Amino acid sequence: MNLSKVNDAKLSDLIRKLPTRCILLLEDIDAIESAKSRENSDAGSRTSSSVTLSGLLNAIDGAGSVEGRALIMTTNHVDRLDPAVIRPGRVDKMVEFGLASREMLLRLFRYVYLPLSSKNERVGDKYEGVVNNQDAQDTQKHVQELAAMFADRVPAMKHSPAHILSFLIAHRHSPRGAVENVISWVEKEGEGFIPLRRQTST
Repeated sequence: MNLSKVNDAKLSDLIRKLPTRCILLLEDIDAIESAKSRENSDAGSRTSSSVTLSGLLNAIDGAGSVEGRALIMTTNHVDRLDPAVIRPGRVDKMVEFGLASREMLLRLFRYVYLPLSSKNERVGDKYEGVVNNQDAQDTQKHVQELAAMFADRVPAMKHSPAHILSFLIAHRHSPRGAVENVISWVEKEGEGFIPLRRQTST
């Protein structure tokens, strides 16, 4: 749910209609301003939603709130959040989606390309660069080797996981093609690339 699209009444109504057990995702909660910040801001320059701080708090854990729902809130600006939104008891855990480390690069590559077994997993023979007749073990070893090569060619802590994943998906049918093209991609992005940092609260 994007809070910039709703107001207090709509938010309360939508949450009230949710199943008892569900996952609720509220995006960009930094769009909400407290009453004090609304008074101090210039009305002509405000970009906040029409959901108020009190409206949000009442909706997520007020008198009508229901146990059994998992709430996930996202923001690009955790420093702008009112402390009441993320106080202990309301938010149990905060996770930062930071820049991609070498380990993250390896995991992303394996996630996209590793052939998976019969346990509801991907099949490796759909990808170019992986020999179709290889058994699963050989294919997995091949992808692991390509993953290491990929991680060697991408600077760690320079790009967001989402940015890396976008590149890999563009080459999702050819893991070797991803390895061969990633250096030119990194050079094209250049040092001026500033990835988004995203904070998620649950």
